[in-house]
Amino acid sequence: MPRFRSFSPTMSRRQFLAGSMLAPLLPRTLAARQPGAAGSVVIETTLGRIQGVQEDGYAVFQGVPYAKPPVDDLRWVAPQPVEPWGNDVLVAEEPGPVAPQAQMPFLDERESSEDCLYLNVWVPGTPEEGAGKPVIVFVHGGANLFGSGSEYLASRLAADEDVVVVTLNYRMGIFGSFVFPGLPDGGTFGLLDQVMALEWVRDHIGAFGGDPGNVTLMGQSWGGLCVSAHLVSPLSEGLFHRAVIQSGVALADFPAGTMFGLPAIHSLWATEDERTPVSQSVIEDLRIDETKDIIGALRKVPTGLLNAFSALYVPYVWGTRFLPEHPVDATLAGEIHPVPVLAGSTRDEARLMVTLSGGFLARMGEDEYLERLEEAFGDEAGEIASEYPFEAFPSGELAWATVVTDRVWARPTMEQHRALAAVTPVWAYEFRDREAPAGFLAVGGDDGAGAYHSAELGYQFDVREPAPLAASQRRLAAMMNRYWATFARDGDPNGEGLPRWEPFDSGEPVLGLDDGPGEVAPVDFAAEHRLAFWEGRGEIPAGED
Repeated sequence: MPRFRSFSPTMSRRQFLAGSMLAPLLPRTLAARQPGAAGSVVIETTLGRIQGVQEDGYAVFQGVPYAKPPVDDLRWVAPQPVEPWGNDVLVAEEPGPVAPQAQMPFLDERESSEDCLYLNVWVPGTPEEGAGKPVIVFVHGGANLFGSGSEYLASRLAADEDVVVVTLNYRMGIFGSFVFPGLPDGGTFGLLDQVMALEWVRDHIGAFGGDPGNVTLMGQSWGGLCVSAHLVSPLSEGLFHRAVIQSGVALADFPAGTMFGLPAIHSLWATEDERTPVSQSVIEDLRIDETKDIIGALRKVPTGLLNAFSALYVPYVWGTRFLPEHPVDATLAGEIHPVPVLAGSTRDEARLMVTLSGGFLARMGEDEYLERLEEAFGDEAGEIASEYPFEAFPSGELAWATVVTDRVWARPTMEQHRALAAVTPVWAYEFRDREAPAGFLAVGGDDGAGAYHSAELGYQFDVREPAPLAASQRRLAAMMNRYWATFARDGDPNGEGLPRWEPFDSGEPVLGLDDGPGEVAPVDFAAEHRLAFWEGRGEIPAGED
């Protein structure tokens, strides 16, 4: 729950009244050191006062509620606006609880709660109302199963580039994507949370010095998929003015075995009719009496018990008020909000998935490599093996990861670039630093993790803690943040002192982002990822579910 305080008990009534009388004469959001709260900063919004932490070069407000807690009768209800808190001061000095989520083996256990709709605001310098600084709203990834906004510490991006950065939590898994006949907004609660956060930014970010008329919506991985959804949703229109999609998977499908060894995944979007049988099985497993109020009974089931079913609730549902049309069809038809887009991927996307599914722990021989190709691509396995011969790679793991990167990630990435560029300006990139800090991915062994999925995030944010970047990598990180912030400010990433970044057009230029002199330069993305070969190949074999 949010923490509040009244005015300091060390402040006399005369001091309090004097401050109240002077307040109309001062900027409402002028930073103020509160008695007994060295290092704190208080701003005033239409909801009430909010106390954050003033650091050298930036201020941060964490754990700010942007909606009512989605608990009890508000479980599986569209988010409701948070109510003003009157004369109290909201203490926003620590992150709020993260959303209920899968506990992944590579993440620390974390406190979670359904009361999770909190955001964090990073402000350059000292907050000042009316400063009109560009705003970046970041949507985290995590396969709709894990992650939180508070993991992404945005002090470098905010302080160095003079932008306001907002990170947020949203409902995931069964809490964000549950669907059942007659349940309004089923399958889209997590997306509606993000809409509510954007509305909060529109209404309140001016008090932090941000410009509500210049908001960039940015997401990575699943967050990138969410940004793609907002680009085609009527509910998001006008709430953001630029978009950044990093390794988004909105257009992706996954042949068998290409995503953590799972069966074929035809789409990450579904209809209510397609998803209802999943909910029916959960109801049966929980032994809910189907002759009574099913949703009412489910709202009384403990959080932890429901969360055990979250892995069944990854896809979002279309045919809803948030997504009236299939988002892939809408994107390919050019039915998007015409805002400038910066989008891209990493050079070795699939090495992360191969690593986490154990592929680099036990060496893959040629027979296993060919078996994986056959499982994924059926009768086309032989052609693909000829294009990606086992002996051409240092290991079977790298051969398999390269196939999956090109087919599952690069192909739909390019398809989305082309579709968006037909409607709006697009700048395309590929993050290519194969020496990026790997952290837990060190299990990649001699093959290395390469420029793996999510590798760029440590260059843009401190993800829970600063990444051990070398000096040259810090220069690349600074350059990337300058591109992103310039794009947020002007709708074009090009700026003084930066290598020229040509917009994506019929020539299809993609800017490579790599460590080293001259390594930020155009690359032939289509040739590198053999997209001509994949055209008309590699579809999920007919009949696979």
